[in-house]
Amino acid sequence: MVRSQPDAPTVLVVDDTAAVRIVLRMQLIVLGYRVLEARNGAEAVGLGEREKPDLILMDISMPVLDGLEATRLLRSSPQTRDIPVVALSAFPEDECRARAAEAGCREFAVKPIEMGELAELIARNLR
Repeated sequence: MVRSQPDAPTVLVVDDTAAVRIVLRMQLIVLGYRVLEARNGAEAVGLGEREKPDLILMDISMPVLDGLEATRLLRSSPQTRDIPVVALSAFPEDECRARAAEAGCREFAVKPIEMGELAELIARNLR
């Protein structure tokens, strides 16, 4: 297995489905990134403030705190406002995309996401 370097960019994966987190984590590790994981938006906000990842992949629909509200909270904090957030959803509807953009997500991607598309998405969005 390929392991990320300690100084590699950090990607926070936020999804309430363990299988989705596992697949994204494995793809990101193969691509050479350091990976953090959160199960809901509340965990994402806390990890974002503590760890300051280089990029956040945020599921939209989650319990406790959904991805859109978590993104709004991240955008409202001086510590996390500049971290790029990419919305992930299994629902590609235009309304879902528009709501993600309004919340402050930089981009929108439909799950499941292939590794090549994931690599391009991250390259476009890393700060």
